[in-house]
Amino acid sequence: MGLEQHEDSLKHSLGLSDWLLVGQLYCSSPLSTQLLCPHKNANSSWKSACLGIIELHTIQSYNIFWGRKKQCVCRSKMYSFMGGGLFCAGVGNILLVISTATDYWMQYRQSSSYMHQGLWRYCVPGKCMMHTDSIAYWDATRAFMILAILACFFGIIIGVMAFINYSPFSGFDKTFSAGILYFISCFFVLLAMAVYTGMTVNYYGKRYGNWRFSWSYIMGWVSVVLTFFSGIFYMCAYRMQEPRGPMSR
Repeated sequence: MGLEQHEDSLKHSLGLSDWLLVGQLYCSSPLSTQLLCPHKNANSSWKSACLGIIELHTIQSYNIFWGRKKQCVCRSKMYSFMGGGLFCAGVGNILLVISTATDYWMQYRQSSSYMHQGLWRYCVPGKCMMHTDSIAYWDATRAFMILAILACFFGIIIGVMAFINYSPFSGFDKTFSAGILYFISCFFVLLAMAVYTGMTVNYYGKRYGNWRFSWSYIMGWVSVVLTFFSGIFYMCAYRMQEPRGPMSR
């Protein structure tokens, strides 16, 4: 058997990891040269093969090290984006609930006294009463706000499951799904605010001279921004996830 055939048979029988170990042993021990290379004139050939093996092993080790370091940095950034998204979504959902439930969407002056109203009640000094009229833009605003709250709430649940890597369902990507739900919530809030703003300006702007939007209304716009950034953060986290196969994250 020639030298090259001898080398190939050793590679095939030992495997890559053992072959790398053989190369290291050769470079570190003169005895291994005599055992692995019985041919007199084969020392230089085996030496060059040994150096090639060590070089390959060094490159592979370097790539593995930097690959793991890069993966660790990406996962750290991914969890930072998720944490920011959960914070914005949590605060945004709280503001959505407060905005929907409170009675300070707008204030206006009537009969020398200030009145204020929300989506469910209107208040005069000393008492508040439910809206008895079924007005289309009020109903639409209520419906959109409730849908926004629900979408954001389910987005938070799925977002927390993605953050702690809890996987009861493997048929969908939780990070991507949470981001989509935040965008849906943002879209519903935006619709609610647009409908209410347009109808209120057209109606109260002509009927009352002294009126203004109040803090419940402002909270609604703040929640638009927060839910939007929640979706952005989770989409960034989704892009940083390491590939694990289709629909299996």
